[in-house]
Amino acid sequence: MEVKDDIFHQPYTGKDIWKGDCVQLALRPAGVANRSTYEGVYEFGIALGANGEEVYQWTPREGNWETASCKINRKENSILYQLSLPWEAIGLEKPTLVRELGWAFTINENDGEGFRGWLEWAGGICGNKDASLFGKLVLKREEGE
Repeated sequence: MEVKDDIFHQPYTGKDIWKGDCVQLALRPAGVANRSTYEGVYEFGIALGANGEEVYQWTPREGNWETASCKINRKENSILYQLSLPWEAIGLEKPTLVRELGWAFTINENDGEGFRGWLEWAGGICGNKDASLFGKLVLKREEGE
């Protein structure tokens, strides 16, 4: 995703990257929850910090993902975030022909004076953790793939 950002600020690493400019992504392989819960959610953040590009996972385990890759490029007032995760990072071996996942993402903002807030698609990551607010991501693969 490409993010317009007039002032880039990301001094944090690890579990604290959400406090700076970054993207958070949550996926729920079982689909959108039918009640308020965060069970079964795989939540990741990607950031360009002091140590370079970082992929961090908050749930269901905490820590950096060494098998995931991200590319983050800053150019003027724009940041391009790209993320590649192996299927097992979200609890899948290989998706079936058609699969609906629950998902949401946020873009977090900090101009150097503290966390200012976020812009979200769907909801359920920032504020109250709630996978019933997620949107649907439909994966389709061609037969034979």
